Amino acid sequence: MRLYIMLISLSVYSSTFAQQFKLDDAGILKDSKSDRDIIKVSDGFIAIEYSAKSRMAYTFTLSKLRYDSKLIKYDDKLNIQKQIILSGGERIYGPFIPFLKNINNKTLLFYYRTSDNENEIILYASEIDESTLELKTAKKILAINQKNIGILKAINLFDNQKLIVNVYSNHQKTIVAWSSGINNEIYISVLDQNMNLIWSKNEKVAGADEIRLTSAGVDKDGTALLSYINTHKKDKKSFIIIAKQNAVATNMELIIDGGIIRHAFISPGNNDNDFLVSGTYMEGTDYLLTGAFSLHIDVSSLVLSNTLKHRFPESLVEQFKSDSYARTKKNDYGIFANSDFEHVVMQDGSVSISGDLNKYIGSTHPMQFTGSILHILIEKDAAVFNRIPRSEVEVHIGGESTNLFYPFAYKDKMLVFYNDDAYGRGNQLIVAIIDKNGGVNRKALGDVGPKVFALAVEKIRPINDSVLILPTVNDHVGVLEITN
Repeated sequence: MRLYIMLISLSVYSSTFAQQFKLDDAGILKDSKSDRDIIKVSDGFIAIEYSAKSRMAYTFTLSKLRYDSKLIKYDDKLNIQKQIILSGGERIYGPFIPFLKNINNKTLLFYYRTSDNENEIILYASEIDESTLELKTAKKILAINQKNIGILKAINLFDNQKLIVNVYSNHQKTIVAWSSGINNEIYISVLDQNMNLIWSKNEKVAGADEIRLTSAGVDKDGTALLSYINTHKKDKKSFIIIAKQNAVATNMELIIDGGIIRHAFISPGNNDNDFLVSGTYMEGTDYLLTGAFSLHIDVSSLVLSNTLKHRFPESLVEQFKSDSYARTKKNDYGIFANSDFEHVVMQDGSVSISGDLNKYIGSTHPMQFTGSILHILIEKDAAVFNRIPRSEVEVHIGGESTNLFYPFAYKDKMLVFYNDDAYGRGNQLIVAIIDKNGGVNRKALGDVGPKVFALAVEKIRPINDSVLILPTVNDHVGVLEITN
């Protein structure tokens, strides 16, 4: 039986919440003149700062785009405790920016370097000693061949490339995958719990023009599953690659009866061999989403089963039409498909899928955006649809993401953070709280602590399953604690 639930988010928020939010201003990052990534550690914060050198270099070769970097240790009040300039201050990192990540209770620095012959871009990971900031032995994670990235294509590379680092703690494995978004190659590595390389390979997909990764998973035996969108002669379709260490990879187009799958996301299924694939599909056109789908794939037999389709209700499409993001004619029906979507796996295995349908307006800086967020919750045999409205808002984009929201699973609810000029009180950080039945409440987080204005939303980082770090563009760092 195919079921759906649809509830439109409220224009005001309820005064009673099951969740409570405590927002503390940790302080201001001092003497900060460069771009950075920051992460919470046991006794403070660690940041990686990198030089914001002009990207004009990539009009020549990618190997010319390099950054210098330094590590900074802060206490809980953002007082600087220690600084280490990496590699003597030389510009050796790049062409993509370094970043920090916590994996298996270890703080890791990920960074790129060009090989000596400049034919490869190599991704490394080094564990950071949280007290001394010393880097432990660098481990080679991924090697990207840059021969097929020409000068003109390289201009688009920074907007289209995507790196996925996905940890499967139950399997004690991590999958790392990268695509440029401008050719038909995917790079895959599977690592053990200590970030040691188990296997790595480069897949060239015949018949594909431009591959854009959407998700990646790994099973207990180290088999990698990757979903991607292939653009071929402006036609976009979703595929799954199943890759093993010593076998030829299987490339499967995802097909659904009466439709074309547009976005597909991989998440754990019912057992070790089973994975859930869910996302969006289209009918009748190649640019309008009709609804959501889910299916299961067995990595041993490659059999697809339990396929379900959940069509968008007319009332939802009508609301997005009022935002100019949908059409409702008989043969031209659905919500525009030109946005990127993100997915989050919830505690019970349900999958949250979110897309930001926005448009840039005006010519000012900070940028002005308007639009609404489409949220889909995929459950066992049902889909819950939501529209989260947003007024015109100033947005400071602090990274490479075009999505202007951050989805976070908290117990049995989804929290969607975004900026909004809500309630006529200026640009604030808002959280939409979505329950499993489709109920939506919104809360302005400026009401529970220091006002967080002009947040670079894509720089939100989880500290654990109930605490988030909120860096702002004015160098303040907020710590948000969620409780019942």
